Amino acid sequence: VVKIKKYLDGLLLVAVLTVFAVYIQNIPTIKNLSLSAIIIAIFLGMLVKNTIGVKESMEEGIKLSSKKLLRLAIILLGFKLNLLEVSKLGFSSVILILMVTSATLLFTRYLGKKLNISRSLSILIGTGTSICGASAIVAVNSVSKSENEEDVAFAVGIVTIFGTIFMLLY
Repeated sequence: VVKIKKYLDGLLLVAVLTVFAVYIQNIPTIKNLSLSAIIIAIFLGMLVKNTIGVKESMEEGIKLSSKKLLRLAIILLGFKLNLLEVSKLGFSSVILILMVTSATLLFTRYLGKKLNISRSLSILIGTGTSICGASAIVAVNSVSKSENEEDVAFAVGIVTIFGTIFMLLY
């Protein structure tokens, strides 16, 4: 019971912000802008942390949410895409996907060097851009065992914001 209690405050805050982000996302005006619940949740989290602050008792639950629970969600998301679906695309399509993904990752890394962006951040941005956004960023971050949460938040924010902008322009 004591172990669960140390996570409870943070998990409750994350749950409330998540529900509120989904609610905001479904407001007709916001829905027309195609803003994702992820970017709304990030902004809500930044707003809460920088205005009213986060109690120390919430830190463990927030960390659990951003590390373990998010990884579990990504694994469950991955089950939606299976090899049968990929095989329906055909060999040439799979090769093209691999080439474009690789080129995007390499170009993002090159651009990161030119702009003096850290290797880890440019890899996270490249992964999010070339694969599938926030879930790819978190997955790569969990494999790399990086402790820099600012890079993850920045990469998710950048990929989501630019993805939304270009989706609207398209």
